[in-house]
Amino acid sequence: MAKDDNPVEEMRIVTAATLRAIARRPDLTLAFTPDPPHMTGTEARLPLPTRDLPSDEVAELRGQSDSLALQIRHHDEATHNRRRPQGAVARAIYDAVETARCEALGANRMAGVKLNLEAAIDRRCKDEGYATVDTREEAAMADAIGLLTREALQGTAPPATAKKMVDAFRPWLESKIGKDIEALSKVVDDQEAYARIARRLIKDLQIEDEDSEEGEEYWQAMQLMGRYAAANHACIHRHVARGLGAKVLLDVENHHNFAWEEEHQGERLIVHRKGATPAGDGVFGIIPGSMASPAYVVRGLGNAASLRSAAHGAGRVMSRKKANHTFTWSDTRKLLASRGVELLSAGLDEVPGAYRDIDKVMAAQADLVQPLARFHPRIVKMAPAGERPED
Repeated sequence: MAKDDNPVEEMRIVTAATLRAIARRPDLTLAFTPDPPHMTGTEARLPLPTRDLPSDEVAELRGQSDSLALQIRHHDEATHNRRRPQGAVARAIYDAVETARCEALGANRMAGVKLNLEAAIDRRCKDEGYATVDTREEAAMADAIGLLTREALQGTAPPATAKKMVDAFRPWLESKIGKDIEALSKVVDDQEAYARIARRLIKDLQIEDEDSEEGEEYWQAMQLMGRYAAANHACIHRHVARGLGAKVLLDVENHHNFAWEEEHQGERLIVHRKGATPAGDGVFGIIPGSMASPAYVVRGLGNAASLRSAAHGAGRVMSRKKANHTFTWSDTRKLLASRGVELLSAGLDEVPGAYRDIDKVMAAQADLVQPLARFHPRIVKMAPAGERPED
């Protein structure tokens, strides 16, 4: 096979050489895998690119590689771990500001690296949906602090895909830790001094004390699963849009059975929503009905009485077990055909009769969300019969 017949392999070779040069580690290797960017021993692993290597994907890949290289070069794990907090939220903030430090050391000295890092950050913020986030409840505080620290260390504003999210946090964070972030910018070359200030920053946010080890493990596992679900949604949305040749005007990604760190009535709380979804003021969401009834795109009204939450869907009127013994596929297929719905896969426990009337549910929560659009299902793909339900 000629060299030009495999552009992905050529990209891997070139990126690996750059990685070794920036990290000043000739022993490093690079592999493309389905996993997020990370190091395994001396091997850097980056997400596998598509064969046609579109320019935005190449820039993102280079930025991910440069970030790993800069952390290898400028980050000392022992120094970092000596002051690393135990709590999940505090730890995420501590790690975010350290990543900002390592990247700044490269971006401030190499213009090309700076552009690559910007592309990677822009893509990550886009995949997180931060372009439509304008309240603190919708985003991770660590991400906002990381971007504000990057701004102070590099003099670079957050990308357009994260501006609204950062602006939602900025006044509150600057009042709490503005001086700490400024102090970080003066000791970028001294990791030990930087780590001390990072811990002071966390203390000034009043999140130094966290729950038990078990609680921290649960929180971390939940955050990982949330990111995993969001990444899957992003892939599905991207593939569907590409298949349809459609331009994406708004990308809405929903969570439920999940916990968020939020502020209510002046207190920092962990809000767990089971069967509910965030409905903060201006927050976009999707509230589905069933495989044969409409779904609504909504905007939250920020009702404090519901902890800025709304029902995440129509809700069941019977258990999965009862639905399996109550309904038949022959009747269900007739109903779906009458409504023009093509069913690819599902179990009887998900048939329309197992759910409430979505229009009545929406009417009951008119003080929680404002409907913006109503969509009728045409193609339905759900977990096949017999597969264990997520709840």
